[in-house]
Amino acid sequence: MFNPENHGGRVECPVCQQMVKPNQFAGPFDIEPAALNYLQEQNQLWQPEQGVCTNCIQQALEYLLQEQAQSPDDEIFNPTIAVYGILPVGLRLGVNSHYNGAGVTLAFLDSGFSAHPDLEGRIKLYVDASTPEIRELPEVETSGDLSWHGMMTSVVACGNGSLSGGLYRGLAAGSEVVLVRVSDPEGNITEQGIGRGLAWVLANGPRYGIQIVNISLGGNRPADFNQNPVDLMVEALVAQGTLVVCAAGNAGERWLVPPASAASAITVGGLDDKNSLDPNTAELWHSNYGQTLGGVWKPELVAPSLWLAAPVLPGSRVEREALALDKLRKATREELTALLADQALIGQTSLPGDIGQMPQESVREHIRQAWNNQKLINPHYQHVDGTSFAAPIVSSVAAQMLQANPYLKPAGLKDLVMRTARYLPEVSPSQQGHGVVDPWAAVTAALSTAHQLQVS
Repeated sequence: MFNPENHGGRVECPVCQQMVKPNQFAGPFDIEPAALNYLQEQNQLWQPEQGVCTNCIQQALEYLLQEQAQSPDDEIFNPTIAVYGILPVGLRLGVNSHYNGAGVTLAFLDSGFSAHPDLEGRIKLYVDASTPEIRELPEVETSGDLSWHGMMTSVVACGNGSLSGGLYRGLAAGSEVVLVRVSDPEGNITEQGIGRGLAWVLANGPRYGIQIVNISLGGNRPADFNQNPVDLMVEALVAQGTLVVCAAGNAGERWLVPPASAASAITVGGLDDKNSLDPNTAELWHSNYGQTLGGVWKPELVAPSLWLAAPVLPGSRVEREALALDKLRKATREELTALLADQALIGQTSLPGDIGQMPQESVREHIRQAWNNQKLINPHYQHVDGTSFAAPIVSSVAAQMLQANPYLKPAGLKDLVMRTARYLPEVSPSQQGHGVVDPWAAVTAALSTAHQLQVS
């Protein structure tokens, strides 16, 4: 078993010989394949089982990306390198990879869902709360583009990264999920729909073992003199023993809407960590903040809200374009000439209709631009932004904490995840709460609490 030797709270990296914190040290299963190959080529005596510090991983990836950017366009494209333009969020935040939320069930309330391969075998139930006639179904019903948002939020938290070789897996990749659609038949998000979803969880959550509810949606701003029914439903869920995590919103204004305005929820704002492992480069993102009617300041935490890998919707127009562009990007000069004559292939993309008559340098530039316009990382993932995706990161950390200590209640989870957060200097506490979620520290605190319970 991977077990690096600890020296006074530090671990020595066998590659650079630097002493680093344990949460800056990656085990063999946390090293990206491209970085792994490079590190083995450069360090003949090093074995992956020894682990390596995240600084060495970042330097390897940055070198490979720079090398790829300098390669001639007509060389064969190397997807093993180019897929790693977005660093995995677990690597960026520092995560204890021994915990993946196994044994924990999360419910996601969202516009709609798709049974993505990254969740295969772990979807307990699909609930259609789009109308008062709530249906519980064993299989996910897709609903066009409405499926996309919920698919992304659930996979960001709990996906196993199967379409990326495990690279873009969520921190709770071992958890099970219940997917609750709350958009109405026309695709609108209303407080009535959110309320129906919450009422279903309140009534049925214990039956399905739901311990965490993630809500990356918002309703209307409540009246200043009356608490919103959605917030009251959140309070009831927390009182029942279910943790509720909500997205703060993206306007960057002092403006909270339910359920982010529920006092007992963990409301999550956004962070721009620059897709980097250097915490000193991070900046606050433009997310909402403010006070609840009871005077509780929100958000409690911030988490990365951009440069996040999320899945492309299977069967969508974007997926068809991604697959076509990927084929064109990987083509040699000779192959590209033939592919440009395939009107069916070109028709799947947003490329100009006369691209076959352009010089290859212009063709490559158009392909690059089309790829970037869709924010594609590889044919199956794109990078996304918004507190809709910051909230699932905190939900996945809570799942890890519950795996480490199943006895934690919502108040204990909230307290530990806030107390272990990393405070951002020179940023108003009203906008960052207790700071950036720290998965490693939060799980360590959960384990420590479990040990205290065992010896008391």
